[in-house]
Amino acid sequence: MSALFVDSIKDKSDTKTLATLSNTATTLHSDVVFPAGMILNVVSTNGSTEYTTSATTWGASTKISDIETVHTCASSSNKVLLNATFVSKAKTTFYYADFYKIVSGTTTYNISGESEGICRLYGEVHNTVHIQHLFAPSSITAHTYGVSFRSYSNVSANAGGNDLASNLTVMEIQA
Repeated sequence: MSALFVDSIKDKSDTKTLATLSNTATTLHSDVVFPAGMILNVVSTNGSTEYTTSATTWGASTKISDIETVHTCASSSNKVLLNATFVSKAKTTFYYADFYKIVSGTTTYNISGESEGICRLYGEVHNTVHIQHLFAPSSITAHTYGVSFRSYSNVSANAGGNDLASNLTVMEIQA
């Protein structure tokens, strides 16, 4: 078997360093461009806490905060695909779910901008909910992402818990 050992990888003209290697890591240079649509980074978190709200507007009391995760895009043109799975239930009414983001201390509780969020549910049984949203952060500032939910008519709505894990996965996609 043969082996090749190098400290760096350069282009054919020897003008650009594409990668630098050390004993502990390989670092790609900023000249390396990935094709559009490639997943560059994945961050995932799980939670098991049950949250309850009777709020009819999006706000701080409507967060499933144990599945918050922080992500910073490598480029302001990249997009983020948010995927969440959680258990949810309301008593005799509709309830809604969406994602929230926190950027530089400012929170947007339903990033879809839809008054009813991404998902509208009904039921007195625990539903397993999966929501996703493709989001364009348009910055390289750290974003905290999470799931928010709210009631339709001041009736208690629950999300998370019930002996089942909630999950939030954030995938950065090359523009």
